[in-house]
Amino acid sequence: MTGTAFGVYARVPATSLNVISGAAQLNSYDVTEKLSMLSCRNCGSYIYAKHKDYSEFAYVCLGALDDDHDIRPGYHEFVGSKASWFDIHDSLPQFEDWSNDE
Repeated sequence: MTGTAFGVYARVPATSLNVISGAAQLNSYDVTEKLSMLSCRNCGSYIYAKHKDYSEFAYVCLGALDDDHDIRPGYHEFVGSKASWFDIHDSLPQFEDWSNDE
């Protein structure tokens, strides 16, 4: 989905996500029955994702931000499908697929 070995997202309350500019340029693509990605119509960059089972959250693609706002990882998700050549060397919680961490 990202074309890379990693996807880095910040899970935020959906009610807190406010697109203040360029909302008309967002294109929604259904990756699966439950997962939609919103991307820029001009360049194709993913901006955020929505999942029907977790509709109270939006998943902001951190690569779309201008800076990091001191955001740091809280856990590793989808480690059940991570690249076999990558080893995780920190002590953050790991989840095989969608986490229940809130």
